[in-house]
Amino acid sequence: HPYQMVKDLRTEFEMGNPEAVFNGEIDGFVEAGIRWRKQSEK
Repeated sequence: HPYQMVKDLRTEFEMGNPEAVFNGEIDGFVEAGIRWRKQSEK
């Protein structure tokens, strides 16, 4: 089966379980986005 990955290119956060993301498990993406925003405000 093909390699499956969900990536946020802005924050470089990756998750190897697309099905979980589709089911709403996005905490890692949200946390990475918050960290990215805090760093970009400096």
